[in-house]
Amino acid sequence: MYELIENDIEQAVYSLEYAKAISKKAIILERTARIHIKYDTGMNRLGFLEGESSVEAILAISELPGIEIEGMFSHFAMSDTDDDEYTMKQYDCFMRMVNELEKHGLTIPTKHICNSAGIIRFPQMHMDMVRAGLITYGMMPKGCPKPYTDFEVRPAMTLKSSVVHVKEIPAGETISYGRHFKTEKPSTIATIAIGYADGYLRRLSNRAEVLIHGRRAPVVGNICMDMCMVDVTDFDEKPKVGDEVVLFGTQKTRGKHTEIPVDEISDMLDTINYEVTCLVGKRIPRVYIQDGKIVQMHSSIW
Repeated sequence: MYELIENDIEQAVYSLEYAKAISKKAIILERTARIHIKYDTGMNRLGFLEGESSVEAILAISELPGIEIEGMFSHFAMSDTDDDEYTMKQYDCFMRMVNELEKHGLTIPTKHICNSAGIIRFPQMHMDMVRAGLITYGMMPKGCPKPYTDFEVRPAMTLKSSVVHVKEIPAGETISYGRHFKTEKPSTIATIAIGYADGYLRRLSNRAEVLIHGRRAPVVGNICMDMCMVDVTDFDEKPKVGDEVVLFGTQKTRGKHTEIPVDEISDMLDTINYEVTCLVGKRIPRVYIQDGKIVQMHSSIW
C-alpha cells in the first residue's frame, strides 16, 4: 500500500475499511491517495452493492483525509455473449449509483465499465474511460457474437521456443512418458525446449501442432515438464538444433506468414484465449519488438 501511494498509482477500493487503511497510510506519507471505487453491478466478486448503505459508505470515503476519488468502475459479466439484457441491467445499475452520488454532491471524474467486448459492442457505454485488455493483444473475446468480430485484428503475442535435439526413430517405438504414441514408420522426431512447467499443458499432448520452417508439425507423446516432442518426418528440409519453433502466434519464413491462433489452443483446452496467454510461465523471457526490432527483453531467471 505504501508503494502504491508513493508512486501515485491509482488503486481500487471496494470497502470503507480498506479506504480507511489507505487514508491512514496517506496521512503518514503526507500524500494524497487517488482511488477508484469498485461498484458491484452483478459480477458479485468485489465491490459495493446497490443500496443506501453503499451510498453512505462511498460518501464517507470521499470525506476521508488523504483520499481523492478519481473514478468509479464496474465489471461486465456477459458483454462477450449475446445476452445484452444482463449487460444493460448492469449499466443501468451503475448509472443509478452515479446519479445518486451526484444528488448528494459527489461527482465522479472518471467512470468506466467497458472491457474489450464492451468496447466493441456497446460504444454508448464508453463513458470517460475504457479498459482494453484482450484486444490490445490483437485477439477477440471468444464468445463475442458476429458481426462484432468481423473486423481484422493482428495478434501481438507469439510463444516461441527452439529445437534442442533431432533423432531418427525406428517404426514401432514409443515416445515420452506413458508410451501413448507409437511410430508407425521410421520417423524423425524433434525435441522442443518447452513443457507444462512453462504453461504448455499436458492436455495438448498428441493434439496440438507447432510451426517449424513455416510448416505444422504435430506434438507426439506426452508433453514433459520442460520439453515436448514433434514429428517432422514429412519435412523436406529437416529441422536442425537451434531452429525456431512457434507454439502459438505467427512465424515468418521466406517472406510468408503462417499462424497458429491462440483460439486454436484454447479450443483444445476447452477454455478461453485469455487463459492460454496467462498460462505462459515466468521463466520464459519476454521479448518486446517494435518496428521489427527488439526494444526490450525481460527474464525472471537471467
